[in-house]
Amino acid sequence: MSCDLHCLQAAVGLANRLWSELRASRVPNGFLAAAMAASGGVFPAAASAVVDEFAPLMTVSIILSGRVCLKEGEEYTPTMCEEPPAVRFAGEAGKLYTLILSDPDAPLVAEPKFAEWQHWIVCNIPGEGAADGSALAAADVATEYFGSAPGQGSGVHRYCFALYEQAEPMADLVRIPRRSGFAVRRSFNSRKFACKHGLRPVAVLTYRAQWDERVPSLAASITV
Repeated sequence: MSCDLHCLQAAVGLANRLWSELRASRVPNGFLAAAMAASGGVFPAAASAVVDEFAPLMTVSIILSGRVCLKEGEEYTPTMCEEPPAVRFAGEAGKLYTLILSDPDAPLVAEPKFAEWQHWIVCNIPGEGAADGSALAAADVATEYFGSAPGQGSGVHRYCFALYEQAEPMADLVRIPRRSGFAVRRSFNSRKFACKHGLRPVAVLTYRAQWDERVPSLAASITV
């Protein structure tokens, strides 16, 4: 059997297993279908700004405002992204995961000198409970969630959710609270963070957002 055929059969087997695991979970059918269709297992070009291209091993479902399942590459308003979303994926029992949300277009799409701007980092997410979204409650939040808030006239920003499998539990995490200043969140590097902690990317999902009337109040809620 050729190597290419063997790899193809392995990929199909993995996809079927993940599909079976998701169907057996408590994820509502609507979210399940949307999650499977969100990326189709294809690496989105927009994600190359934060992670090297890889073959996604699973899909990750991001649900905004408790009802809107984020679709790959589509645009959402800062108002819709204000609260931390629900996150669901087919995690493996006994394994831990890290989720990073960052903006590679900060502060201006035309001049991203502060890229990446870290919006959310959650570590030590247990594989158990990941499919129904309960796993995040047992995880460690390194950077508290702050929704998309691009400046007026700064362009349509890309935002990337990257899910990584951990090699081991992560300790001594630097904690960044929600009301932290802009300075401590900017100039983050997902690649260096992943390398430092031995993280392996397994899923990615991107979306876009631009300024709306909610941004000024969001920006005023954190220090400079």
